[in-house]
Amino acid sequence: MKHVKRLSALLLALLLCLSTFSVAGAATFRRGTKGDGVKVIQQALVDQGIADLTVDGKYGAKTTAAVAHFQMLHGLKIDGIAGSATLKALLGSDALLNEEHKNNVITQGDKGTDVRGIQSRLRELGYSVTVDGKYGKSTTNAVKSFQKLNSLKVDGIAGKKTIAKLYSDSAVAYSKEKAAEKEKGKTTTTTTYQKLRRGSMGPSVAALQQALKNRGYACSVTSIYDADTENAVKAFQSDYGLTVDGIAGKITQGKLYSLK
Repeated sequence: MKHVKRLSALLLALLLCLSTFSVAGAATFRRGTKGDGVKVIQQALVDQGIADLTVDGKYGAKTTAAVAHFQMLHGLKIDGIAGSATLKALLGSDALLNEEHKNNVITQGDKGTDVRGIQSRLRELGYSVTVDGKYGKSTTNAVKSFQKLNSLKVDGIAGKKTIAKLYSDSAVAYSKEKAAEKEKGKTTTTTTYQKLRRGSMGPSVAALQQALKNRGYACSVTSIYDADTENAVKAFQSDYGLTVDGIAGKITQGKLYSLK
């Protein structure tokens, strides 16, 4: 009851704000809008658990993302703009969210205005997608590309984090250069370490001994894995919480060579 009264008070405050507009039905709230009306929207979003916003009356990136997420949950056109349909859903008596709806996502096979909104925003950011309101393979691939460039989980599903990032000021637009850089950074060279132990010989042993010596362990560079080398390895393993066996395997060498 207390929550319903609070929503009623918010709706009344918003109606008072809307009355300042000269054209009936033309009032919308979007990025850049400021004032008491924005505060009402922000408070309603906070009250319904949509986002943890600062109620400051400034319609910025976080408010836009929160509105977009609300629109997604309610099957509205996803554009981050609080127009008449969004305001009615947000401040109406049926605006309270059920717990089971808080994790809704938009994924392949879905259709409608929410999908079209995502596609339009992706297209605006330069991603290759057809704006047809159908979440098909093309949209899934575009979402994956967006997620990859924006350091999100790459699953092709438009969930809460993806939607929030998509409508934020920090959303990374598509470019071939950025995509190439991301792929390049993803490709890492896996170093294969030869297991070294008492009796091993050669350049790999010499490199190990030099690295141990550089770290302050008592070890001569002889290219022969002798008792001193084994003891130095044990000391290193003990210092860094590794299995103390005196054998320089991939974990021990990986740790040793990763130290600056």
